[in-house]
Amino acid sequence: MEEPVQDLVQRALAGDRAALRQLFANVISPAVERRLSWRLAVAGADRSELLDHVQEVLVHLLSRDAEVLRRWDPQRGALESYVVKVAENHMISRLRKKPPPRPTEDLEDQVDDREQPVETAAFSHLVRRLVRELNESDAALFRAVFLEELSPEEAAAQLGISREAAYKRIQRLRDRLGEMLSNPKAQPT
Repeated sequence: MEEPVQDLVQRALAGDRAALRQLFANVISPAVERRLSWRLAVAGADRSELLDHVQEVLVHLLSRDAEVLRRWDPQRGALESYVVKVAENHMISRLRKKPPPRPTEDLEDQVDDREQPVETAAFSHLVRRLVRELNESDAALFRAVFLEELSPEEAAAQLGISREAAYKRIQRLRDRLGEMLSNPKAQPT
């Protein structure tokens, strides 16, 4: 089977467009797609992103007079193995690069980085103050839902309270935190 693939590669590199189409449709594209589909699925990519990456690899293989494809040596292994390794390396290289920053249309909407630490510290202070004001069971519920990010059902089960009680207490916690955020100097209620 390796001999026909080798012949197909040689014909494709010599300019035979039918051989190139057959090589890509039956050998290279399926191998690249199989390998990248798992890696991209783990990263949360969808089918269109997979096809985009496959297309990029195919372009990479053919760029500069098929320089990368011409480097394949049949004595060192199967074409599929070589192409899959090229695809992985190309994908890793592309994913390492950060995307360019997106242009912003309204500069007033941007957050001033110098204000963030102050705002974060102020919010953190309010949260600590709220937790100090709470009784022990409400403080435990607050930590479970808002800090540990448990669902209300999970928090209720962890604290041994009903789901309805958890929802009512969470709403009271949200209301109190909202009051504190709108009037940070207000005394506890």
